[in-house]
Amino acid sequence: MLFKIRTLAATAVCLIASASATPVLAQWYGGGNAGRSQLNYNAGQLATDLSIHGITGTGTVDNGDLAFKLFAGYQLNETFAIEGGYVNLGKFGITGNYSRPLPAGTFTGDIKSQGATVDVVAKVDVGSQISVYGRLGGAYLNTKASASASTAGFIGYSNATKNQVVADIGAGLQLDISKSIAARLEWQHFFQVGDSTTGRADIDLLTVGLVRRF
Repeated sequence: MLFKIRTLAATAVCLIASASATPVLAQWYGGGNAGRSQLNYNAGQLATDLSIHGITGTGTVDNGDLAFKLFAGYQLNETFAIEGGYVNLGKFGITGNYSRPLPAGTFTGDIKSQGATVDVVAKVDVGSQISVYGRLGGAYLNTKASASASTAGFIGYSNATKNQVVADIGAGLQLDISKSIAARLEWQHFFQVGDSTTGRADIDLLTVGLVRRF
């Protein structure tokens, strides 16, 4: 019996010593990412949105642009964190022509979107310095579309704004450079950004960035 008590005591001491030797998890962190955004919006969708406003026309969409985000997070435990921040999804150019309403003409414009994000982030270590993570959450986005035309008949699509909450998901790879600095490679997807007045489409974001733990 005495032997068992001594064994349990020794085990407890070892566990406490091991826990005290474990580095304290850095709870707060912040950082930024930059990269490329992709607007999943094509000429057919543009023509449909124009027709909703009584415009018969066709055009092309510049689907890619530079994008960036800034974020801060709180690590709840070794797996889960809450992360929030600002995202700028870029500006996408539009050019085209229309035959109705008369007189016919040409138009140019752009679509841009930005806002705030809140996500739950879950990560799993796959090596001593490497982890993979996924994110799930939402964003409050302000999407604006503006256009100018060669004739006065282009009305109803010239300036539009949509404020909305959308869902987002993402996944990434994180490399710990030191105890306080990490690098990220990340893909993020925003669902159904905008509406028929601004153009409605999903937006993908592929970025690289740095994380600073505090």
